[in-house]
Amino acid sequence: MKLLFTCLALLFTNLILGQLSREFSENSFHLNSIDSLDQIIAKNNRNTDAFLARSFHKSKIGDYEGAIIDLDSVLAINTWDYMALSSRADYKSYIGDFEGAMSDYESTLKLNADFIPAYYGRIILLIQNDFFDEAKNDLDIVVAKDPEDFTSFYRRAECFNLLGNYKRAYEDYFKSLELQPDFKEAIHGKGLLLYKIGSFDEALTTLNDLQKMDSEFEVISVSLCKGYSRIQKGQYAKAIHEFRQVLIVDSINAKALNNIGSAFYFLQSFDSALFYMDQAIVIDPSYPQAYSKRADVKHQLGRLNSAILDANKAIELDSTNWSFYNNRAIIKVKLTDFDGAIKDLTKAFEVEPSQVEVLKSRAYIHNENENFVEYKKDMDLYFKLKYSSPVFNEK
Repeated sequence: MKLLFTCLALLFTNLILGQLSREFSENSFHLNSIDSLDQIIAKNNRNTDAFLARSFHKSKIGDYEGAIIDLDSVLAINTWDYMALSSRADYKSYIGDFEGAMSDYESTLKLNADFIPAYYGRIILLIQNDFFDEAKNDLDIVVAKDPEDFTSFYRRAECFNLLGNYKRAYEDYFKSLELQPDFKEAIHGKGLLLYKIGSFDEALTTLNDLQKMDSEFEVISVSLCKGYSRIQKGQYAKAIHEFRQVLIVDSINAKALNNIGSAFYFLQSFDSALFYMDQAIVIDPSYPQAYSKRADVKHQLGRLNSAILDANKAIELDSTNWSFYNNRAIIKVKLTDFDGAIKDLTKAFEVEPSQVEVLKSRAYIHNENENFVEYKKDMDLYFKLKYSSPVFNEK
């Protein structure tokens, strides 16, 4: 056994040394190239090819500022060199110069409106900075210029997804896969979208197909999504299996641990649920869902004061989640803090007006308090929104 560990250690060491050797060799190549180009430029400081080459080698060793300076020299000589301008935009984006990069991409496309790499560079930058509408507009242009480019449909689908336009997102994922059926990123995106819109069976089928194609592709997000889908379908034991697949890859994944706890909660194994949620919170003390769910577990175990503390912490970490207020209201009812429960349900409805069931819960509390006027108001509003409003009838 000792010999086996020694051999494994040597193998691991050799792999690391081999990687370091390759990286050192690549860096040496770029540094030597830069030295050679320095001499060429020293003899002729108007040699744009030399400046372009040196900027490339500088970028490869992470010297983006130096690469930008070389491209400045190129553009001072040839102001019409849109490829140099686009490359400078890329490097500016790498160092966080958003405005400078956007200006260079704009100038590039004025010189050559068909230069697709500039659109892609700008699209990536826009997405990274949460300008999804603008990114989607650029993708519309790219798709129109090259309707056979499956990656453009995929990227646009991602933008639609982030913008909440799930119908258009699905259409673009579908088009991307129509053009390239084995495009794993699009299959992955489609599977996650199907879960998001509540098509759990289709999500599981899509993600299972992806795992058959490549069992190592995005293991964590795929297994998490499959686990979430299993919970929604009431397949709690299978959900636990999916989340444990995540832990094989990442043993301290707080989401997996918390959701194993959630599955045990639904199985009414509250002590087991608490065990996993405790671990999730130790790993990520700023994980609001874990506190809210642990509050539910403690409520079931009769530890109401501790449950309230967890519910408070969840809201402290995220005051925009209606369910956190709803969960705390349930605990407050158990503690006979009816006024506090009504306040929490009122806040839950303010945060998310589409959750009309909150009004019915609040009405029941008013009824218990024999406040029949408020009870009638809440029930009237509940029925009006649930059965009269077209917004709610769409669901």
